[in-house]
Amino acid sequence: MAFDNPAHKRSEVIKTRHKPEEARKLRMEARLAGMQLATYVYELANLARSLGAADLLREHHGASKQDKSA
Repeated sequence: MAFDNPAHKRSEVIKTRHKPEEARKLRMEARLAGMQLATYVYELANLARSLGAADLLREHHGASKQDKSA
């Protein structure tokens, strides 16, 4: 099967397709993109908290203020 073949591992595929410097650059770009995404999600969550999004969703879906198990 494909997953048993060591040549199909991500690290081996990267070695055959990219030079070490290119692979390093790709990893750095992926790390930066991940950090940007994490920052965006964090800021979005803080904005939702400040606007009371959880209470609005509970109200919209008919949950009472007592039922905050979610």
